[in-house]
Parts: sequence; C-alpha cells; structure tokens
Amino acid sequence: MTNFEYAVFISYRNSRFKENGLLSYFARQLNEALERIIDAYLYEDIGRDNNNFMVFLDEKIIQGGDWIVREVSEGLCKSVCWVLVFTRNYLGGSLFCASELKGMIELQNHRKRQMNNA
Repeated sequence: MTNFEYAVFISYRNSRFKENGLLSYFARQLNEALERIIDAYLYEDIGRDNNNFMVFLDEKIIQGGDWIVREVSEGLCKSVCWVLVFTRNYLGGSLFCASELKGMIELQNHRKRQMNNA
C-alpha cells in the first residue's frame, strides 16, 4: 500500500502570473485552511507526531530545479485525497491539469482494485 505523505493534493489551473493570480491566491488560502483543519483534528486521530502529513500545493512544495512532472506525480500518489478547483479554464490549454485529473481517476481506480483484492 502507498505510504501517504500528504492529506490533500490541491489541483488548480495556475495563472500565468502566480503571485497576483486569483486562482493562486485562492489555492494558497485553501491550503492554509486545510492545514489548520488537519493540524486541529487529524494529527490526533491518525496518531502522527510529526508535521509531514500536510497539503500538497505545487508552489509551496516544488522548488526551483525540481522536475515538475515527477514531483506532481509523486504528490498525487502520496496524497490521501485530492481537491480539484475546477474552473472553466481548468482543462483548456493546460496539459498539466488534464494530466493531474487523469492521474487522479487512474489512482482512484487502482486504489479501489487494491481494496477489493485485500
């Protein structure tokens, strides 16, 4: 079974101007809210004593020089669940978003098969 590192993976259409983009701002606010909830409720429930179980947000996790596709793929696989911020431009013109969505669907199907075989 997968060793999870993240409680949630946030998938959204990153704007061209990351720092000023409305969706980037929304994703950062969503990230902060989710981390507060995880910290307040889930750490105790899952019995973890470190801060490694967190939210995967690309601009927070991926560093300069990282291979983006690999980091995103690993983030998807190592996340318990995914939050998709679906906007009208989510799939339009973004191979990353389409790949993330496809990956989420494939991972969900894979996890269901694993559960059924267990």
